[in-house]
Amino acid sequence: ARRRRRLEGTGGRPMAGGRLAQPMRNSAAQSLYRATHRAIREATATSAGVLRIREPVLRSPVQWPGGEGPQYRFVTETAQSVVQPMFPYLCSADGSTILGDWGECLPLELNRRQLCAIARSRYSADHADTAKALDDGFSALRSLHEQIELAERTTVTRTEGVCVEASSAYRGQVAQNGKPLWVFSYRIRIRNEGSVPVKVLARHWKIAGEDGSVETEVPKWGAGVVGQTPVLQPSAVFEYASGSTLTQPRGSIEGGLQMERVKQRGREIFEALVDPFPLRATPRAPMDAVA
Repeated sequence: ARRRRRLEGTGGRPMAGGRLAQPMRNSAAQSLYRATHRAIREATATSAGVLRIREPVLRSPVQWPGGEGPQYRFVTETAQSVVQPMFPYLCSADGSTILGDWGECLPLELNRRQLCAIARSRYSADHADTAKALDDGFSALRSLHEQIELAERTTVTRTEGVCVEASSAYRGQVAQNGKPLWVFSYRIRIRNEGSVPVKVLARHWKIAGEDGSVETEVPKWGAGVVGQTPVLQPSAVFEYASGSTLTQPRGSIEGGLQMERVKQRGREIFEALVDPFPLRATPRAPMDAVA
């Protein structure tokens, strides 16, 4: 007999490995279901075994260069608001999810069982509209691949209670003096995981090509970030967008943020490190006109 197992968040429905319940047993559904599970295995094939869910850089509320939306913001979000843009069919009008309470643990990180529950939710027997379920399945698969690609372009670094998540995205190629330049956006998200307020004072960046040559450097300490010196209360999150160019299609950015613990007496200055995060050109990226 085929071994059955339960996946959390499915309301206790038993699931047979690799099989779809009626009315979703057709070749398209089977192929999509298998592709989705392959994506889930790839997404959770890290030492942590989880996928951090976040908005792709080019669809983030903060953007560079100054186009639609601001360049920086304090982040106010819930687990549901994080899920909704990527998996809208999971959220109901009252803000809850059809898979139950995700809790308020942010950043939102989903393990393999939770991701499998998301996939399974569109292939269960209670979906009368097969075409709609397949459309949602394709959408979920695209979102999973976007999240995998984002994870490959992201580093998360923790220093003395400050967590810095740095992600990049390819914008396209432009020409300068007859030579090609590869254009990248990056998003920096700063989270205060400590118990006292912290202030961002300055930054330091080293932007290098794949061959190791340093193409751009912001020396210690360039004042603020995008002209701001935000104060983050405990649990607060501040994010901003910026960008850079390379003379080659691949490279990386690394550096740090000069921080101050806000106390009644004295000053306590420290550096929140930012581990190297990759800059990678991809053929399918949009060819944006960036001046």
